[in-house]
Amino acid sequence: MFKLSKNDYIKYGTYVLILIFILSTAGIYLGSFGSSSKTQTATPDIISGRAVANATIISWEPSIEVSGDSKELASLVSQLKANGSVTHDIKLSNGRILMLNGSSSIVQISSQIERLGLKPYSDAVLFVGPITIIAENTTTFAGQNFRQKLVPIFEVGDTFEVSFSAQAANSIVYAASSLSIMQSPSFSVQLNAINSSLNSTALVISIPWSERNANYSQFINSLPSGAYANMTSRSFVTFSQVVSNEILQNISSSKPAYITSLQPSVISLNPKYSNESEVKSYFAQFGLNPIFAESSIEINSNSSDPMVLQNISSQFLNLYPNSSAKLSNAYGISLRLPQEFSYAGKNYTLVEPNPIVLISGYPPSEDGIVSLSIIAVGNKVIQYTPEGYYVLPKSVQNSS
Repeated sequence: MFKLSKNDYIKYGTYVLILIFILSTAGIYLGSFGSSSKTQTATPDIISGRAVANATIISWEPSIEVSGDSKELASLVSQLKANGSVTHDIKLSNGRILMLNGSSSIVQISSQIERLGLKPYSDAVLFVGPITIIAENTTTFAGQNFRQKLVPIFEVGDTFEVSFSAQAANSIVYAASSLSIMQSPSFSVQLNAINSSLNSTALVISIPWSERNANYSQFINSLPSGAYANMTSRSFVTFSQVVSNEILQNISSSKPAYITSLQPSVISLNPKYSNESEVKSYFAQFGLNPIFAESSIEINSNSSDPMVLQNISSQFLNLYPNSSAKLSNAYGISLRLPQEFSYAGKNYTLVEPNPIVLISGYPPSEDGIVSLSIIAVGNKVIQYTPEGYYVLPKSVQNSS
């Protein structure tokens, strides 16, 4: 029988351990980067660059990390615990972690938290792909899953564009960092306003240049209680064409006393001077036709009663019957937006359709339309700015 001494056991055992270590190290290397030949280990080509791809929400962790705290948040958490939506509330030094009873309501709860001025975050599993890495040569790789902390504004299944730093080898993206969600370029949409209501009325009086020095104090002092006025007086003239340096030099050498400063497109005149015909005659000799800036009086009635605005207008016309001023009504309107709309064949959702307050030349109407500038992430509108409010004529409404 073949026998081993104690020293032999130690010696051969050591050889076996060394061999196991060598084989396991090779296995780790091959598993990470691919196969190699028996005679030479292949070094993979590593591609690094900025990657772009579509990302789809696969799932949310059933928890929300809230940055910051407040009494309002504590009250909301109490309500959510009472209805079973939140199972545990873990207080931190700079916020809270809310454990949810499932993730189906995570977007709704996050929206409630954001209304309190706080930021909610949660871990999402994203399927990202196909992944295009932009380096010396643009290369596309198959999609794969990533875990990323996000503000939960997307439902499971929502898709949006992302950009991130990536490294890839052997057809696999093995490192990703600095992920950012890509916003759409801004675009304009027209939506039907909901629940338009009148907050206040205003009057804008455009005053011709030659009438800007009239005494309007009597009118301003006659405004009803609560109303207030802001008058802007403009004494300059402009031109439809840029005035050449040669003409500016000629004007500068012969300018009358009422010209106070010269610029290529604007010439300022003495605020107390208002002889329009004389100014026209002077600039005509240089082949220039001046455009006289209008002054304005803006009056906020501080009332939603249209009769208040009508009475203010009548008072101005009674005090200045010969004035050429133009009177325009303006309306302070509050309205709501539809939560969903379509644009260019794509459906969008407003993350938080807050009420909008704007000034319009049209009074509120059930047929009112609001024009918005939109910025979206995927199908979620994250920013919108009102550009105007108008009402289509009945003839246009009937033809549409």
